[in-house]
Amino acid sequence: MSNKNIDVIILSWDRAEDTKKAIISALEQKRVIVNIYVVDQGSKPECISDIEQFIGQFDNVYLKKNEFNTGVPGGRNQASSMGNGNFIVSLDNDAEFLSDLELFKVIEAFEFRHNTAVIAFNIKRFGTDKNDETSWSYGKSSSEWANKNFLTTRFVGAGHAIKRDLFEKVRGYDDKLFFLHEEVDLSRRFINLGHQIEYITNIGVGHKVSNENRVSWNTGRWVFHARNKTYLNLKMRMPIVNFIFHTLLLQVDGIKKGYFLDTAKAILSGFEMYKINKHTFNEEECLFNEKSERYYRKYTPGAGGNVFDRILLRIKEVFK
Repeated sequence: MSNKNIDVIILSWDRAEDTKKAIISALEQKRVIVNIYVVDQGSKPECISDIEQFIGQFDNVYLKKNEFNTGVPGGRNQASSMGNGNFIVSLDNDAEFLSDLELFKVIEAFEFRHNTAVIAFNIKRFGTDKNDETSWSYGKSSSEWANKNFLTTRFVGAGHAIKRDLFEKVRGYDDKLFFLHEEVDLSRRFINLGHQIEYITNIGVGHKVSNENRVSWNTGRWVFHARNKTYLNLKMRMPIVNFIFHTLLLQVDGIKKGYFLDTAKAILSGFEMYKINKHTFNEEECLFNEKSERYYRKYTPGAGGNVFDRILLRIKEVFK
């Protein structure tokens, strides 16, 4: 095995006790050389002090303190830039590894998967053997697929591993997203460059799904969703007819949820984000090619049928 160096990145935002347990979980990993990079996103002073005092005991745990929340993708970019390990493992601050060999299994898996950019972990409800349904976004039945390895077009933020060289090649996450769909964007760019995303069932974390500092759908989460979906559809050069169709359905979905004005404003904000940032996009990463489109259609549930079937499926999702 050529390289056992691995970086674990953790974003902290209050939840001091959970964050310390996540760090301990990483420190306990065996048969690897691990460094842990914690980026604090503006926690309360007492939480910062607690975490800082705890981290001071270890010479392979590093803390960066931000005065305010820079967002999930921005924070992950910042934490990743602090290290130089061949692999970057992201762990939610309310999650812990299922065993002390999870990082060793990451290295083993990448050893034989030369075209895989991201390994998505099996996310369990903490302390149980049940799937964490809040972290299952693969469009498949978790009861049927959670115990199988499969290629996919996305991964989940609570626990995953990325090859550093490929991460740096695409300049990391799109930090303009701030929150929501950053994994979808990064996955799509990797796929367009010819790489794969793979869910591997025997690498896992237990996720506590803490409520503290979690954005709910009935507050800001829907606005981030609608804004970022619009921005990414434009960024990924969605054909104009498809874009109009998906934007209309997004607005209808917003009306159903009681967010008519919020959705309209979020869509306009997505346009503005695109206008400001479009000059920074790498066309090769954003545009489907024949190979990447074939991969995307094959491994996205519901995307492999004809156009009419895909339209019908999308309409049913909104009106169910």
